[in-house]
Amino acid sequence: MLWLSLACTSPVPLDSEGESVVDSSPDALLPHTLGDPLTPRVFRMEDFFVEHVAAEALSSERGILAGVESVGLYDADGVLLDRQRLEYVVDLAVEGDNVLAATRAGPNWRLVRYVVEEDQLKSVSKKDLPDRPVAIDLAGEQALVALGGGSAQLRTLQGEVVRTFAFSDPIQAVRFVDRDRALLGHGNTVALVDLADSDVLAAIELPGPARHIRVDDTRVVVALGSEGVAVLDPMLQGYELLQADAMRIDLDGDDLWIAGWDTLELAWLGQGGPALIGQETPGFSAMAVGASGGRAWVADWLGLGVVDRNPGVTGPELHVPASVDLAAGATASLTLENRGPMALDLTFDGVETTLAPYSAGLFTVVAPDQGETSIAWSSNDLDEPEGTLRITSRVVGLGGPHPDFTLPIFDPTVNEAVTNWTLLDNVDRPVLLVYWAEF
Repeated sequence: MLWLSLACTSPVPLDSEGESVVDSSPDALLPHTLGDPLTPRVFRMEDFFVEHVAAEALSSERGILAGVESVGLYDADGVLLDRQRLEYVVDLAVEGDNVLAATRAGPNWRLVRYVVEEDQLKSVSKKDLPDRPVAIDLAGEQALVALGGGSAQLRTLQGEVVRTFAFSDPIQAVRFVDRDRALLGHGNTVALVDLADSDVLAAIELPGPARHIRVDDTRVVVALGSEGVAVLDPMLQGYELLQADAMRIDLDGDDLWIAGWDTLELAWLGQGGPALIGQETPGFSAMAVGASGGRAWVADWLGLGVVDRNPGVTGPELHVPASVDLAAGATASLTLENRGPMALDLTFDGVETTLAPYSAGLFTVVAPDQGETSIAWSSNDLDEPEGTLRITSRVVGLGGPHPDFTLPIFDPTVNEAVTNWTLLDNVDRPVLLVYWAEF
């Protein structure tokens, strides 16, 4: 059963005064054409347990993925060219052919530098750090390192500390603007600092904490986690907010790639933007993305992905939950969104409707008394043309009886022999159940 109503939930780019900055007229969208903007080359499981957490693009033909156990160099088809084992990588920075990894080595933390030569990662240097690094960036012979707490260091790659920056809030993101200035994300604030004398040149408060920062000649882009993506002018005088879950991001011209845990998204920041124009579902979880020349390498937690951007293409962008878990017979109101710059035609369980650009619809579903049911939907979103919303009946709820089970246990009263223990045999007795999950 489904009821559908339309409501604007403002997933719209806004200026600093909360006014919409989107021009969704056909002229504003040119020179784009309606189509599928993303083509996955590969999403696949890695050949060992790697847990990728960072990604960078060296060029349109080479990408770097880093994770808990290694740094890997990959080609455009996701083929591994070289891998260097490291104990635990927390962040990655690339400039030209230089690669810098923040990693753990036993009880110590350090910066490990590589240079890419003939499809190989050649080790150059290793320098210890005084504390656990949170984020790093690389510019020439200098590195910017955010350490645990509210401090960051400007260091030479030979290990000398040039400057220390301190804030009351933890620093979670750092980025060189040029050789003289840098951006530091501390708490909900992004500050532009002078690297020569530590002066704060500008600062802006954002709706959420800065998780990742990217810059180019015309803009600053900040990933805010579940609060979206902020697109700022270079002097931090105002921002436009794009609604998307954003763990890490990368800029490639006017394209913004967004790794959002359960989706890889593409946003357009040029004429008619900012606007989300495409998405792909990763094999596992999109932890980070690095892009160059219309191609992106995706740190896909237990695997990797390589995705191509089809130029000059935009369209509607549908967001629908894949499943809902409810108590038996319960109802819930869910939100579906058109995050793209064109109208979206939807059909849900035979009900037809249209979502305007950047609008959302609210619909109510009812869980079955038991088991699972589904609602079929279709749309004119070319990369999300159809699907099903699964509604699962959760029999066990708060205050309800736990399903019976039997487990083998050691019986200390019978010389530690193994016996069976059944939950139903312990009615009216206090029972503590501990659930373990291993990731």
